[in-house]
Amino acid sequence: MWTTRSEIPLTLFSTYRFIAHRHILARGSSIFDNMFTDTKPSDNSLVIRDTNPKSFDLFLDYIYGYEICVAVTTKKDAPGGIIQLFELADRLVLIGDVLII
Repeated sequence: MWTTRSEIPLTLFSTYRFIAHRHILARGSSIFDNMFTDTKPSDNSLVIRDTNPKSFDLFLDYIYGYEICVAVTTKKDAPGGIIQLFELADRLVLIGDVLII
């Protein structure tokens, strides 16, 4: 893992911007882990497509260790809904267990 440039800007749909730490992203998702292993430290930003910003924000909260509250809805396109969040977690290969209460 790199010791420099630990933060990386993440852009969704070229509009929404998030800042996250590379090592936390890599710890929470094997996709990010592979991405950071296979790229050089000079690659200083990522563009993530086909992701709802609310769902991605919840995903980041989860891998940073925060407890998250997700709307339970059967509508697939509900922003920040549980279906979108699970699809995102599946796509980014979330590492760890999810507890649903």
